[in-house]
Amino acid sequence: MSALVRRALGALLAYGASSALLAQSPPTTPSPALPAAPAGALSVVGPRAARDLARDQALLRSDIAGDSAAADSLTGWVARRRLRAGEPLRYPAIGRPALVVAGADVTVVSSVDGVSITRSGTALSGGARGERIRVRLEGTRILVATVTGPSEATIP
Repeated sequence: MSALVRRALGALLAYGASSALLAQSPPTTPSPALPAAPAGALSVVGPRAARDLARDQALLRSDIAGDSAAADSLTGWVARRRLRAGEPLRYPAIGRPALVVAGADVTVVSSVDGVSITRSGTALSGGARGERIRVRLEGTRILVATVTGPSEATIP
């Protein structure tokens, strides 16, 4: 038992809680304010997998159960790990498709006051649109850029 837990228990006992009260398990009856879910019912709110999904599989509309607006917005995303039917579709289990792959050639663009400079580099990490990746330019210079498109990133 950690020191923090011991201190919390000691404080509870000091303020009059008995050790018998602390050892009690929580009540097994459902709270009267919340309705009890039927046995075997899935109590997940939001989009969930309609069937088992493999890692790196792009989500189709038919793969997403639940709210149709959420399903439309998640179509095209990718499963980052294996997902079971009924499992919630949330980040980091799913994510946007990668536009830059680690080890691939990347075009790095920097724009200031209407003047753009373009350089080639190698992606040291992969990422989706809007994610930050590390890019190695010629030689040993490494910088951080934001993915803007397929094999393209920008720096401020």
